[in-house]
Amino acid sequence: FGVAAMGMMCLFGIVYMYTSILGWLIAPSGLIYGAVLLVSLVAFAVLFLLGRRKRWGWLKALSLGGASVPALLAALVAAGPFILPEADSARTEKPNQASRATSPSGMYVLTVPIERSTTQKGPLGYGFPYWHVTISDPNGQVVYRDAEDKFDSLHSIYWAWGDGDIVWLYNSDDGSVYYYQCSDGRWARGRWGSGKTGYAEQDIAPPASLYPSYVSPGPVQNLGTPWQLSGFGGGADPNMPVMVFFRNVETGQSMMLAKGESKNGVTLLDASWDKKQAVVEIKGRQFTLPSGPAR
Repeated sequence: FGVAAMGMMCLFGIVYMYTSILGWLIAPSGLIYGAVLLVSLVAFAVLFLLGRRKRWGWLKALSLGGASVPALLAALVAAGPFILPEADSARTEKPNQASRATSPSGMYVLTVPIERSTTQKGPLGYGFPYWHVTISDPNGQVVYRDAEDKFDSLHSIYWAWGDGDIVWLYNSDDGSVYYYQCSDGRWARGRWGSGKTGYAEQDIAPPASLYPSYVSPGPVQNLGTPWQLSGFGGGADPNMPVMVFFRNVETGQSMMLAKGESKNGVTLLDASWDKKQAVVEIKGRQFTLPSGPAR
């Protein structure tokens, strides 16, 4: 009895780990748990009847021990809504992952649920889960939903309202920052930048509260240009000038600048090989850029 019960506990532990990591991507977690519970109960019921018919006491004990674990789990699931206190998500959720967030003007409510795709499906026919930005009015009427399967739920995303009722979103997959803005009654998504450095021509920037704690410290700054610092060259030799490489995040085009040179509206004022950072001037403003996105 005890050996069978311990074995089933180990089995359900393995199922829980698999479902938590990968299984839920293929099929709903409830379906996986329900299928395992049903199959195990039926299997042990058959073994118990066989042991009773053959008068094998050891098989009956094994069957009862094995069935006790899924039976107990099924009872707890059924009784859960009645015996467990209702969770207060507003107290436990992170501010930049709040289940419902109201805009500064009070005109909109932001939710970012995980929903299964209708176009990208797994081997069992269930859609892969994605985060979907959804904006409603205070009465719950949806005014905008980003229908594109852009943000897969394998990675965490963070969101927050900013000035002007702009929705900001940080994607932990690659450190990209996006914004959702309403113009002439129509909502649209745009890419702002990477980490705390933006490249949007529009003079906007996300609030510091958007970022999770693991993102590199530093100011949130929008360069107003799509050129991103991508690397350094030549600085290992003191007789050679430091060359700084830039990449256009929109077109993928690359360019190289030495100190004092200017191209595409970017002037390189200074560069440090040791610190892996450069000082540039863009549209009359100076910025200190790290190599690569701050994440």
